[in-house]
Amino acid sequence: MERIAKEAEIDCPPAGRIKLKIVDRPNSRSFKMWADSPHSAVISKPPRAPLKDALSFARSNAGWLAEALANFSAPTPLKEYLEKFPRVCAEGDDLDVWLKPSAGAEFFVRTGTELGIVYKPSDADGSVERVFRDFARETVEREIKKISAETGLGFSKISVRSQNSRSASRSASGALSFNWRVMLLPRGLQQYVFRHELAHVRFMDHSTAFWIFLNRLIPGAKRLDAELSKIGGEIFKVGR
Repeated sequence: MERIAKEAEIDCPPAGRIKLKIVDRPNSRSFKMWADSPHSAVISKPPRAPLKDALSFARSNAGWLAEALANFSAPTPLKEYLEKFPRVCAEGDDLDVWLKPSAGAEFFVRTGTELGIVYKPSDADGSVERVFRDFARETVEREIKKISAETGLGFSKISVRSQNSRSASRSASGALSFNWRVMLLPRGLQQYVFRHELAHVRFMDHSTAFWIFLNRLIPGAKRLDAELSKIGGEIFKVGR
């Protein structure tokens, strides 16, 4: 779980002085930074990395950050996104999504062709996201167990969470963590993310050997990675 390590301010011409939130991210090996409003940003760091190094990273990338702040767009609530794009893919099935308010419990219903989300209208955005995350958790777990059985690549446990900018990660202990938003991706990119993380069972880095191995698991891995980078920015802002 991410933990806020420090809040600071830095000069970021031409955006001016901006607020910066620095968070510790378990298992992280590098610094990552993103805008979370037109006037503020977040930087994640390895837990043992000094705060001064995080600030130095932010200042050295001030030009990129100024552009990200200028182009910042507010996150789209998941409910709004699904109303605009009412279709998801799960385990090879294209599912038409429908949303229904209810004064009772919140839950999802899945058939071979549909995904129904029953939500509480008193907290519509939050309720739709909670229900969809339950759907994502069940689906991702089934997919990973299936691929693991097919490939012989094991894992210790699976979690589905709400990472800020990553699609998934794997710890040294074999624990897999997936962003629930992977279920908003096309099936090919979903499979790429799943197999990418399982490939880290053999190679924890992103060496040439890793990419050769991953390409055996899913041909065209580099092309899929580039496609994920291209569309992932918007997908991973949904619901944030």
